[in-house]
Amino acid sequence: MSQISRFEIKKLHGVNNLDLKLKENTLILVGGNGAGKTTVLNIFYYLLSGQWSSMAKINYKEGQYNDANIVSSSF
Repeated sequence: MSQISRFEIKKLHGVNNLDLKLKENTLILVGGNGAGKTTVLNIFYYLLSGQWSSMAKINYKEGQYNDANIVSSSF
């Protein structure tokens, strides 16, 4: 089973570009209220569980994990 080592989201909420690196299967998200921590977790969950229609409802332009691209139709 392959592991996700890098998770990138472009234009989250139309503004933020995030480049998240997982080390030893661990990711720590820190930020103020409204920074997008829960949204990042939701995207990650939807990706892992194959809930593409739920991912399409989130405002982001493009995502990438390891070497696979995810393009949003909602942006």
